[in-house]
Amino acid sequence: MSTNAAETRPGVFSVTIRMVLGLLFVASAVLKGLDFSAFAEQVSYYGIVREDMHLQVVAAATIAVEILLGGALLIGWHTRFMLAVSAVILVAFTGLIVYAWAFNDLKECGCFGSFLAMTPAMSVGKNVVLLLLLPFAWPRTGSATAASPIYQLSPATQPSRVKGFVVGCVLGVLLTLALEVMAFLAYGAFFHDRIIANLEKKMMTPSPPGTPMPWEWQVRDQAGKPVDIASFQGKPLFVTFFSPTCPKCEAQLPSLERFYAAITGDNIGFVAIATRESERLETVLKRQGCTFPVYSFGEKKPALFENVQVPSGFLFSKDGLLLYEQFESARWDDPAFVAFVKGLAPPQTQAQP
Repeated sequence: MSTNAAETRPGVFSVTIRMVLGLLFVASAVLKGLDFSAFAEQVSYYGIVREDMHLQVVAAATIAVEILLGGALLIGWHTRFMLAVSAVILVAFTGLIVYAWAFNDLKECGCFGSFLAMTPAMSVGKNVVLLLLLPFAWPRTGSATAASPIYQLSPATQPSRVKGFVVGCVLGVLLTLALEVMAFLAYGAFFHDRIIANLEKKMMTPSPPGTPMPWEWQVRDQAGKPVDIASFQGKPLFVTFFSPTCPKCEAQLPSLERFYAAITGDNIGFVAIATRESERLETVLKRQGCTFPVYSFGEKKPALFENVQVPSGFLFSKDGLLLYEQFESARWDDPAFVAFVKGLAPPQTQAQP
């Protein structure tokens, strides 16, 4: 070992920053993976990838890159190269967020999956801070003599360099897996209740029973024709929201179709609203055998559905009062639920001869 080895060792401050960056990347990847379907849906918010398969590939690739990058930073493998890659990724992500924020009305970046909401402004600020910290994590060297390699290897020891590289990769993978297990344990032991509570507070805000349906708004059918929600007044109304790029949403479409078929002709309103425009919509509906009408939001959203989650469903009485809401996929064709909804319908009036 060279006598100048001590001069080439990175300082405590730079190591600390590098470790924090590594932990941040790994934690971000783990939280995304905990609810992979939700993260894949968040990827679609950027307006670049639309197809379900592509969304899942991009989501999986993002998680893999963050785990590998975070693990490499934690073990100090090729530190300078990994810090440079981190800078490129942070710049690219920041540019993508700014683009989606400006042109696709991005509301949430998905940086930590569905467990920690971050607005585009918060995410851009976070990335700027990380970019400013990166130079301080760069390994420093002392004088010119310290620029020489720490280990002087003779030709006879060259094969050990390959062996060391392989061992380092294996250790890096094992360390990454160990960190993931530790993160899951910490999540389950300390943060589960708090994270779920925050998630429910953010996405599953229940409305009090009896909340009236606001009738002064319109939806548009698939031909673009406006339809007044007020046309459903006087009878029970079931409203459901879904996205054609959401795997959970597509999974419940067959039960929605069976529910729709069961209540057809019973003087019950049925409004299915696709919250996201996509060329996949017709393909998804056809694949799942859906015949019910599908609408999109018009120019105005009522406050009750301003921040709607997908999939979700709302049931209103014939007087327009909220009776039931569901913030997740469900078996809408359950016989008990079908019978309950049918029992709300007013009697059909017979036409006079």
